Amino acid sequence: MKALFLIMLVASPALAEGPVERVVVFGDRAQVTRKAEVRCAAGSARVEFSPLPLGLDERTVRAEATGGAEAVGTTLSTFTLAADRDGEVQAAQAAADEAWAALQAANAERDQLAQADQLAVRYLGYVETVLVEGIRRPKPDLGGWERALDQLARRSLEAGRQRLEVEARVRRLAADADRLRARVARLGPRSERRARRVEVAVDCKGVASTTVRLAYVVGGASWRPEYDLRFTETGGGGEVELVTSALIQQATGEDWTDARVVLSSARPWLGVQAPTPRPVAVYTEKVGESKVLVQAQEKRESLAAGETTITRRPAAAADVADAGTAVTLTLPRPVTIRADGEPYWIPIDAVKAPGQAKRVAFPAQQPFVYQVVQLKNPAGYPLLAGPLHVYRNGAYMGDTALDHAGPGAPLEISLGVDSTFRVERGPRKEANQRPGFLSDTRHLARAYEIIIRSGARAAAEVEIREQIPVSKNAAIRVELGTKGTTAGYRLEPETGLVTWPLQVPAGAERRLDLAYTVHLPEDWKLQ
Repeated sequence: MKALFLIMLVASPALAEGPVERVVVFGDRAQVTRKAEVRCAAGSARVEFSPLPLGLDERTVRAEATGGAEAVGTTLSTFTLAADRDGEVQAAQAAADEAWAALQAANAERDQLAQADQLAVRYLGYVETVLVEGIRRPKPDLGGWERALDQLARRSLEAGRQRLEVEARVRRLAADADRLRARVARLGPRSERRARRVEVAVDCKGVASTTVRLAYVVGGASWRPEYDLRFTETGGGGEVELVTSALIQQATGEDWTDARVVLSSARPWLGVQAPTPRPVAVYTEKVGESKVLVQAQEKRESLAAGETTITRRPAAAADVADAGTAVTLTLPRPVTIRADGEPYWIPIDAVKAPGQAKRVAFPAQQPFVYQVVQLKNPAGYPLLAGPLHVYRNGAYMGDTALDHAGPGAPLEISLGVDSTFRVERGPRKEANQRPGFLSDTRHLARAYEIIIRSGARAAAEVEIREQIPVSKNAAIRVELGTKGTTAGYRLEPETGLVTWPLQVPAGAERRLDLAYTVHLPEDWKLQ
């Protein structure tokens, strides 16, 4: 306090404004750091950072000085922006007015072309009438009429092209005008715009100059990961290029100009308090003796011949995932993100890795064979959940959702449906056997038949994937029927996944059988 009191007694030094140096963007807010170089006078300095966003969190304002100097206090205030400093609003309004004028001119041009088109239609009817009368003459001038009709057709085509160009320009200008009007509305009237000001008092401690940094947290900023996967097939396999990028949006009230941007999956909690342990009481109540086995009944219809409709779940909105450890991604170069609320696509990294293409089918879920590429996460960081755009040999295949994957984790990305194959699956047997004379165990037998039909010109391998139930109770046992199940399978006991590497000849079909039995005590009920 004594040092701060002495600073206030000296003459007021020059003020300095600091640009945005670094921004850490979280899922719903951002931490902004500004930097200012200031010279000391009489052993002290005062730095003003202004204008700052009105919505910054006062609790998060922190200042520090370098070179041995010390930031000893901050003062936060609110003020109204002067008209001569509010060029941003004026420029936005001017751009909106210009876009509106261009839109009005394009609409007028479109109306003129529509009138000309209507006139041409009426003129064409007149020409047809005169042509019919001319043909009736003893010696009609067919060559002249042919040239006239060709010229009329060319003019009609040119008018149609002009109309399409004007329609496209009208749509583009309308979108620009809406966007610019929305920007003016977000900025608000000049007379009502307010901002924050932070003044930092510095004890220079003998240095002639120092660098002062001010950090604060502000809402209205977010980011989400996005990926592009490009698979190129080679003779014996393929190569995958994985591009990691980010979509950054912010409407904080200040532009981030040439700033170092860091993206973080951490979720900061402001004002959080650690939980306090409390006594835990356990209450019990007897509700009955019944034991129930809940069965999941399959409801699936075979795909009719010639049907091509594919039902897919809509991709969930991408969200920044928190997998236990925060992921931090630093953009490779300074970027500028305007405070206009628009998404900015920023590439972060691109890595290449070998990939293996294969065909897989999960008949219990879909009657299709899918082409997939398998690889290990080639990035040196975890991949957060987000949308993935898939390309194969330069062709866009579609979008899918990428789940969280750590470095080196196995990935399997779908490349779309292989329409040369069809899959059918149907039940062959469902029997519930009562306990025998000397047994108290019931047996639920299930059996299915899977048919793979190929329309390909060459033989191909398809991996068939099925799944049997997995017991989580020691009283219940699930047994794969070795006699009723086609040989050559691989079973994963932990997940119940059963797979076959099936060779399907060109233009032929292959059949598989799957059978399993659930053994459970007699006193268990079925539901």
